[in-house]
Amino acid sequence: MQRTIAFVDDDNEFRENYTDVLDEHGFRVVGFSDISSAEKYFEDNIPDLAILDVQFPDDAEGGFELCRKLRASSKNLPIILLTDLDEDSDIISGMRIGADEFIQKNEDVSVFMVRIQSLLRRIDERSVGSESGKDILVKGSLSVNRLNHDVSWKGKPLKFTLKAYRTLIHLVDNENKVVSVEELVKVGRSEVASGTIAVRINNIRKIFNSVDSKFDSIENVWGSGYKWRSEN
Repeated sequence: MQRTIAFVDDDNEFRENYTDVLDEHGFRVVGFSDISSAEKYFEDNIPDLAILDVQFPDDAEGGFELCRKLRASSKNLPIILLTDLDEDSDIISGMRIGADEFIQKNEDVSVFMVRIQSLLRRIDERSVGSESGKDILVKGSLSVNRLNHDVSWKGKPLKFTLKAYRTLIHLVDNENKVVSVEELVKVGRSEVASGTIAVRINNIRKIFNSVDSKFDSIENVWGSGYKWRSEN
């Protein structure tokens, strides 16, 4: 499966040049020139890697703050910070708020690629090593890797937005228990109308139905909420 990299950098020429290189190595790159548009993307999407510039014209430490938010949202998302600076204090600050790598912008492109591939390989190895631990959730035909957010049903991979993933996992973690709409709104970590939850649940069902037309594990509980029902 092709990996997706979110690349956030206001230097369009730099970002586009490295996007071309990443594309040549088989990655799908989603690029952003500002923090706000990147934040909107991250609300609903889980890339395989985030590459963030540290400094932006309107915020000298915007990359640090975005890194902090992403790490609070996902403990497992690999994050690389980019900088023109070479101060040890900046590197230390980046690592303390959750960055996995700190790369100088003037670094040779071949070294840049090696470091990206090395980071992703370490993440893959950590994921494989967790397969017998708490990071792997198995409920009947459902399998979830909490480290990289991989979800499969009857061995077939499924792709969810971040909010849909959080909704699904909360239902599964509360198997055979009714979860209220209000609780699912909180799980999505955004202010939405109750009707939006119904649409989200319907979309989750459609994703399961795309690989299993008889999927019926999510039950509507009239007037109360929704329930993940264990398989018979």
